[in-house]
Amino acid sequence: ETTRTDDPPVTRSQTWETTVPPEIPGYELLKPLGRGGMGLVWKARQISSDRIVALKVMNPEFRGDIELALRFQLEARAAARIDHPGVIRVFDVGEHAGCSWFSMEYCPAETTLQSRLGAPLPPSEAAGLVEQVARGVAAAHQRQIVHRDLKPANILLTASGETKVADFGLASVADLSLGLTRTGSLLGTPPYMSPEQIRGTAREITPRSDVYALGAILFQALTGKAPFEGTRSEIMRATCETEPVWPRNVRVVPTGLETICLRCLQKEPARRLYATAGELADDLRRWRERFPIRARPVGWRERGWLWVRRNRAASIALVLLLLLLPTAAMAVRNGMLLRELAVAREQLLVENTVSRLTEGALHLSGGPHVQMREKLDGCPPEHRNWEWRHLAQQCRFLGFLRGHTLPVSSVAVSRDGRWIASGSHDGTLCLWRPGEERPARKIECGQGYVRCLSFHPDGVRIATGGDDGSVWLWEIGTGQGERLPVGNTDGVQEIRFSRDGRLLAAGGLDTIVRVWNLESGVPVFTSRPHPGGILTLDIHPDGKSLAAAGAFPEIWIWNLATGQKTQTLSGHENSRIGGVAFSPDGALLASGGYDCVIKIWNLKPGQLPRELLGHTADVNCVCWKDDGTQIASVGDDSTVRVWDSSTGQERLSLRGHAGHTTSVAFIPGASRVVSGSDDHAVGIWNTAGDTLALVANDDTRGTRASFHPSGSSVAICDGTAEIRIVELASRRGHVWTID
Repeated sequence: ETTRTDDPPVTRSQTWETTVPPEIPGYELLKPLGRGGMGLVWKARQISSDRIVALKVMNPEFRGDIELALRFQLEARAAARIDHPGVIRVFDVGEHAGCSWFSMEYCPAETTLQSRLGAPLPPSEAAGLVEQVARGVAAAHQRQIVHRDLKPANILLTASGETKVADFGLASVADLSLGLTRTGSLLGTPPYMSPEQIRGTAREITPRSDVYALGAILFQALTGKAPFEGTRSEIMRATCETEPVWPRNVRVVPTGLETICLRCLQKEPARRLYATAGELADDLRRWRERFPIRARPVGWRERGWLWVRRNRAASIALVLLLLLLPTAAMAVRNGMLLRELAVAREQLLVENTVSRLTEGALHLSGGPHVQMREKLDGCPPEHRNWEWRHLAQQCRFLGFLRGHTLPVSSVAVSRDGRWIASGSHDGTLCLWRPGEERPARKIECGQGYVRCLSFHPDGVRIATGGDDGSVWLWEIGTGQGERLPVGNTDGVQEIRFSRDGRLLAAGGLDTIVRVWNLESGVPVFTSRPHPGGILTLDIHPDGKSLAAAGAFPEIWIWNLATGQKTQTLSGHENSRIGGVAFSPDGALLASGGYDCVIKIWNLKPGQLPRELLGHTADVNCVCWKDDGTQIASVGDDSTVRVWDSSTGQERLSLRGHAGHTTSVAFIPGASRVVSGSDDHAVGIWNTAGDTLALVANDDTRGTRASFHPSGSSVAICDGTAEIRIVELASRRGHVWTID
């Protein structure tokens, strides 16, 4: 029904201009109604329906406070789930100019129950008011919502005397947890808080906590004052340790109503008799209609006699139904058992999903992504909601390729991205198509360990270097190969094709780098011996120079045309160098050493290298992304790390291999890297975007994480008195300390 108003629209010159957006799309602001802890409430007109509403807008002053933003959204989402005349209805929820808002039912000439409780009310009126409130709260309990802040100030009175429960800002919703309340939190208003709320034991907060608050409101309605009074600390101590005075000691109160009130105020939740507000409302109704109440011990004979006197016709019908009672009882019991089993099964699935998502979020913040993928895959499909999809997107581990029986020593990807290759100590070369779990071709190379691989730029051939000092060139389509007379006499550790495919360089334990011209079939370069042997090398993109390193802590750069050494790069102190790689434009050279450091060298004279720190053990391999924006590295710390080449910042640290990671390569044209490991597996990883990098404590017992519904932030509690709320985009956050 449309309600007209004579209130003029608010203009920019009126009050609150600096704290409220000048316009909420679809609404015409009429006048301010009130101001709370988190938001501003306006009387407004919803233009589309020409309906008068109360519009609550989050105070822009709190725009940067993520915790208040979460609570504000929770209030709207919780209240919107409840459809009951005793609860303020929420019509619409939205966000404008960075401020959240929602529209709700407008009650003309509204006041709060607080204004009625300055003096004692007649017992029947007090019971009627609290019964109305309890009916509204019962609707919330049916939706698995615990209000947690029931008090007279949060109960509106309409002009007709009806009550409406409002302000669900501290509500606890079973399937809508935003990760804001953990053990140790103290939320609520002390005179109406239950002992378990004051103790901060979140697991004990149930609908019985709201029953306690309703009992405190009933006590105040009967006596004119709250059950406990004093300072904040005195009230909280008395609530937990002292029994309230009997209402009859303050004023004359009927015994039955006093019994109901004191039952609600029991210290232990289980002794409050009423599991939900609905049961309390039913007992208040029984008292008002002069029926026996549950809270008073009534014998079965008396209860039965009173029932017969009130229901003579039903008593006769009951006698007739007694003959069918066993059959009916069995049918009812079976139905109840089936419903209970269905509810228990659904609850178990939900709890299992929540547990898996929580553990998955913890693995995202520093744990093995393999275990995170296992947790996500174990969630039932029907429970894969937003949280599951968000974590699945953030999970970097895409899968393992398993085709070897011994450690994987090298991996490579063809320039067109159509083939992934892996070489192993088992002497085999496996060729995989991206997206397939089984190798498309497996070649027994006969070279001992297959130490290194390099795809020819044409994408149809691949070279392998073996522990026996041989280099073979294989046709991918046929699996046929030929040995190249490169000339190495000991184990080949690294081979590389030039970008145009004309040259092939090989280096190994015989300390010499040899470069072979595949077109003419003759060697074009032979280096001087490199102390300790060659472990890694790369040909410059222009094909005119070559970098090599190994057991000696220096990188030598050679001119292939003159055979002269043109540069010596020293910086890995007393350390072997496990990997070198030129950037795609040839301006930079990346190197990784057994000193756990990655260096980026500017090849112009006089330039100092930039260091990338993060690995905790030997660095075995480095490579560049095809566009030059990223560097990938692997090492004996079993991690795959991705770095921003321009800033030197670590973007990703990927964990999941069970052994040392030995080799890494980007898949061209895709946000993927391939890794090889001593655990006999080839790993595939997603590198798109950034992953939130959080340091998990060694002792993660009790650690929990929960994502904001918008996906913009995550809240993490590690079992201490601090909750860390972090924005995913900026990776910045703040710590919320529980008093």
